[in-house]
Amino acid sequence: MKKKTEKEIHPSKSFHKEETAPKNNIARPLALLTQLGISMMVPIFLCIAVGLWLDRTFGTNLVLIFLVLGFLSGGRNVWILAKQEGQRQSRYTRKRKEYDLMSGWKEEDEDE
Repeated sequence: MKKKTEKEIHPSKSFHKEETAPKNNIARPLALLTQLGISMMVPIFLCIAVGLWLDRTFGTNLVLIFLVLGFLSGGRNVWILAKQEGQRQSRYTRKRKEYDLMSGWKEEDEDE
């Protein structure tokens, strides 16, 4: 019977990454925060630009409608990104619990 290696038991664990990555990795949360901000602001500015163009071209007052549309679409984008990040975090937590069960680690052992 073939003995499983550490990488086969816990596929998300990479020895190369652990050696090179800093312990308190701040890059991922900052990237997520930046992505959330951009995903919220781009639809708002695009809708404002379209509303202003329509107002100037056709003499209408649609900029407020497009502003609300921009906020709604930006909120939808942020909701989708946050939901995807939550699913990624829960997958990681589930894999980590499976790994801990396979290696024999228990939560009670940490308290002692």
